[in-house]
Amino acid sequence: MAVVATLLLGLLVVLGLLARSWLRQAGWGAWLAGGGVAVAGVCGVLVSSRARIVLDGGRVVVRLRPAGVESVPLEAVECFFLGSRLEPAPPGDHRTGGERVRTLVMRIAERAVEFADRPTLVPWGRWEEGSVTFDGRWCEPLSVDLVRRLNRQLAAAKRARAVAEGEGT
Repeated sequence: MAVVATLLLGLLVVLGLLARSWLRQAGWGAWLAGGGVAVAGVCGVLVSSRARIVLDGGRVVVRLRPAGVESVPLEAVECFFLGSRLEPAPPGDHRTGGERVRTLVMRIAERAVEFADRPTLVPWGRWEEGSVTFDGRWCEPLSVDLVRRLNRQLAAAKRARAVAEGEGT
């Protein structure tokens, strides 16, 4: 971001020094384009830094798309567990097997067929066949402690909901 800001400031100085109107217009166009790139970069950082999983009352909120949020009822979520998958090596890379990537998996109950599949931004994760898989490269660091915390929160939220529903009847 500092490099973009420096370039934009440099373009602004050059614009002030330019005497010809067509050069000034070209400079303004380049300056505005650089500003657009900077704004898009800031928006991208803000969107990608938001939590991917949030337990909110009786629902689990999942963010696996920049502009989309999915909400799954607690009853439809069975558990969280760590996983991994093999990321193929890029073309031209002669390493065998590629790179192993840690994942976090949220298992959806088989009876909740309406939550089995959703569109995602594939680098962030996949949501298919009743499993929501979060790519460990695009979220907070994945660990056994994180999975335990998520499962404890899920169990506590389910217990609290069951108690609240029991009192309401």
